[in-house]
Amino acid sequence: MRFKIHVDGAEHQVEAGADGRLVLDGETFEIKVGRPSDDRRLVQLDGQTLEIRVVEDRAFTGAAVLELAGERIPMSVTEVAKAGPAATGQRVAATPSASLATVEGRPGAVEGSAASRVREDVKDGIWAPVPGKIVEVFVREGDVVDEGAAVLVLEAMKMENELHAPHKGTVAAVLVKRGDQADKGQLLVAFG
Repeated sequence: MRFKIHVDGAEHQVEAGADGRLVLDGETFEIKVGRPSDDRRLVQLDGQTLEIRVVEDRAFTGAAVLELAGERIPMSVTEVAKAGPAATGQRVAATPSASLATVEGRPGAVEGSAASRVREDVKDGIWAPVPGKIVEVFVREGDVVDEGAAVLVLEAMKMENELHAPHKGTVAAVLVKRGDQADKGQLLVAFG
């Protein structure tokens, strides 16, 4: 999984592999993450263990506030895209707290003609950040969307959340329709 982290006005390139490898701005680290509770992560980074508390996690916007050694650190995650072969069949959840190398298996593909054309190793798309109901779909296969364009609306916990295109691209497949239930981590829209 590749993404960008924004902390204190600086942007950092990150690639997290299912094998515990984390590349931060070109420097490679071995990382293990434990989750003793919903709001705490124990991160082992090159032999050092850090306890990180998730103070706020706005899953739908990609923003979070983390606490490390008593200091609160606002951050955001953008441009989430599946990485190369090491991540095939895996994904890192698109929320900042989960981006601390919490690797989850991706649910199976959606049935239907569009899904049958989408390979399992899709690297570019929009995955459901949480389980919910698809309220509206704004795109069709072949549409060209601009970065930030609304792609669909996912209702979760009685809140409607617009999911946006991470960059300009062409829609390769729309794997859900209005009224469908989506599982966390399910591929909703693939880009070609």
